[in-house]
Amino acid sequence: MKNAMLVLLLFHLIILTAFTRLLRAQTGSAVVDGVIEDPSGAVVPDCEVRLVNMQTRAVLATRSNDGGMYIFPTVMPGVYTLQVALEHFKSYSVSDFRVTVGEHATQNVTLELGPSSQSVTIEASGSAPLLEPKSNELGTLIESVSVQQLPLNGRNYLQLGYLSGAAQDGGPQASDFLETQTGHPDRDITIAGIEQDEIGFTVNGISVAGSRLGDASLNVSIAAIDQFKIVQGFSLPAMGPDPGIVNVVTKSGANHLHGEAFEFLRNNDFDARNFFEAQPHPGPFHRNQFGGALGGALRQDRLFFFANYEGFRQSQATTQGGFTPTAAMFSGDLSAFPATIYDPETYDPATGRRQPFPGNIIPPAARNPIALKAAQLYPLPNLGGNVFESTQLGSTNYDQAVSVWTTTSATAIRSSCAFPHLRCTSSIRCRLPAQGCPGFP
Repeated sequence: MKNAMLVLLLFHLIILTAFTRLLRAQTGSAVVDGVIEDPSGAVVPDCEVRLVNMQTRAVLATRSNDGGMYIFPTVMPGVYTLQVALEHFKSYSVSDFRVTVGEHATQNVTLELGPSSQSVTIEASGSAPLLEPKSNELGTLIESVSVQQLPLNGRNYLQLGYLSGAAQDGGPQASDFLETQTGHPDRDITIAGIEQDEIGFTVNGISVAGSRLGDASLNVSIAAIDQFKIVQGFSLPAMGPDPGIVNVVTKSGANHLHGEAFEFLRNNDFDARNFFEAQPHPGPFHRNQFGGALGGALRQDRLFFFANYEGFRQSQATTQGGFTPTAAMFSGDLSAFPATIYDPETYDPATGRRQPFPGNIIPPAARNPIALKAAQLYPLPNLGGNVFESTQLGSTNYDQAVSVWTTTSATAIRSSCAFPHLRCTSSIRCRLPAQGCPGFP
């Protein structure tokens, strides 16, 4: 086991090193830019500009151009401090401001004349988010505190998307249909009336949209989600062609070790029975969700890791009803059937019609042996008339894991590598008993 873990760690590090340039372009990053001016309003070129991540101490550095503009095109969501310095001007810094997923934020700077040993510091902690004058996005940000603290039935993060006001559930019929095709329910969402197959899903900038009906092929555990954004309307080209997008950013390691472990249990002890169930007590229902997450630094300010695992085990009884022939019909007595039943082996040339069975009763000699065999697969009614009710036990199980490795080089360029994994199985619930299903005689 120890050797296997070492091989896995080595493999992740090799992939992280080999594909650093590729992965840098495949992240759910943001953009931070602005214009630097002096007290008179004139632009100030060639300023040293640094953007410091307060969690990992990673530093992005650039200089303002001739127009006084600076830009950081790939900034990971987090808390940052902006530092600006130039000779004959006081040092300027904006501390502890938030950068969120997919944001195109603008932070303009006005320098004051004076020695560079003096500084002007603006505390941005708790202030409003930065303005986005260069973005046409309409959407709602679901921040980490909401992801971690709001109660969710089944720990499905897409339920938080309803907080945007423009999103809603795809509906029970669509959800059931998705479950039969993908093996996992509750992976769809509609945004601003957009059809499900036009909704895009991204995790760290990589599309995870499924191939059927616009469902998400990867339902990330909320223990691994830092924040996500519900975007509506046509976005900038970098976001893809979908008019509705769910943009997710996972957690990553920091200099301080952090983690969690969880176990959620739900069963039928306190549940009421379905109104249409014939039995006095609800059928079996057991759900267990368990797992944990851990993140930290393998090397301070340089190499960070984050790993998450979540398991789901659910066994649930589902009561379903249907119509089935009566006991008399199984014996060939179709007298209760309103239509006339004709003998296919008879023909009256005078009328050009076949002869009906007397009283709509099929004699034993006229019954097809194949039909008799097929009739044995049908149950008898158990709720009176020709109504049959059956309680079937269905199960849904999945295991998922996310491994994120982040490195910052000496030149302060951040690279990240994520390895998501999901394995899901779901039973097929049958409406009437058949071979292999509970209740088959």
